[in-house]
Amino acid sequence: MFSETFPSHAEAEDAAKRVAAEQGQPGESEAIEYQDEKGEWHEEMASGDDRPSATIEDGSN
Repeated sequence: MFSETFPSHAEAEDAAKRVAAEQGQPGESEAIEYQDEKGEWHEEMASGDDRPSATIEDGSN
């Protein structure tokens, strides 16, 4: 995760909305590997249409 500064609140909000919309776009299904909390590795297929739903919350008001 990284953070970026923007010249204005409006530009930051526009960028957040753009990224949230991109997160919902379907992609390719592909094999993934991950390590669980016990240190064990797992392999599985990640469906390209299993996308998160992102919302933007503006706490500046």
